[in-house]
Amino acid sequence: TFRAKVNVFRNKIDDYIDMEETGSPYLVPFIPGMPSSVCNRAPQLCMPMYSYQYVNVARAKITGLELEAAYDWNWGFMTVAGTVLNGKNEITGGPLNSVSPDRISSTLGFRFFDDKLTLGTRLTLVDKTKKNVTNPEGGYGLVDLFASYQYNEDIRGDVVIQNLFDRQYTQYLNTEASPGLTAKFALTVRFASK
Repeated sequence: TFRAKVNVFRNKIDDYIDMEETGSPYLVPFIPGMPSSVCNRAPQLCMPMYSYQYVNVARAKITGLELEAAYDWNWGFMTVAGTVLNGKNEITGGPLNSVSPDRISSTLGFRFFDDKLTLGTRLTLVDKTKKNVTNPEGGYGLVDLFASYQYNEDIRGDVVIQNLFDRQYTQYLNTEASPGLTAKFALTVRFASK
């Protein structure tokens, strides 16, 4: 089976609430509870933080394209999803800081043992931010792995490995780096009585 969906949109917005960076970055210790005076003597123990404020944009325009497609062939499946967004301050002509960068993700999975075992991988690519935003971020790519085994109706095991190559990245509008290599395990057991 194959399915696909495409959305194209153009929104004109009055009184759009955007964000902008204010002031210079300041240092904050990595260790919670540590006094900030440590940053004066040992800046390597600290990370830069930025202050943001909300601003009202009288007239804004957001245009975009969203795409989703999926193909399932019994013993496997593949999905692709992508988003392209552009935001513009109609008064100044500059970009909107709160509009996220372009991204595309794809999942490829395979089924084994009468669909009891599913193995797969997910690739996510995020573009760098638009030019001239006050909070620029670089682009990045992530690879995740996943597996699930449905033993019976009541017992299921799942494994997810996120950021397989331990890529250092920061999600857009976050001030702290996102987690590196992360492994998650889950065992679900359902108890039911008739």
